[in-house]
Amino acid sequence: MKIFKKDLVDLSTNTESAEELFRESFAVLKNKGYVQDDFLEALNKREHDYPTGLEFPNIAIAIPHADPQYVSKPFIYIQKLNNKISFKHMGNASKEIFPELVFTLGMKEGEKQLELLSELMEFFTNEKIVEELKSINNEEKLLYLLSNNIMMEE
Repeated sequence: MKIFKKDLVDLSTNTESAEELFRESFAVLKNKGYVQDDFLEALNKREHDYPTGLEFPNIAIAIPHADPQYVSKPFIYIQKLNNKISFKHMGNASKEIFPELVFTLGMKEGEKQLELLSELMEFFTNEKIVEELKSINNEEKLLYLLSNNIMMEE
């Protein structure tokens, strides 16, 4: 079963901060049965301790996630941000970045999470694919592009 799902794509997210984004994401994920009650707290703590903002040549993204015990079933929640939201850089917490896309991850197994992070890193280093990604404005096209370039199952 594919990890990318249409009901977990929001191409027009209107939040003003990472905290607000996390609260809204949690509400959606909890309502759909993907996460435990303490996922939001775990997500905020993990982001504070280990920032997830990444910069690539053509795009900035964030990949927030929490440990597997807070996940009920595997997911990737993809959000395209309408507003500039500050995230700390993964490799340099004193550096602020403003991602265009946020991929909130929830894996039931730590190894799968590492595998997915690796696949995403490879995906975002491909400048041609990133340019195509940035021009997409509908869920089906986004899911098609991701599913054909990131080979990840639940």
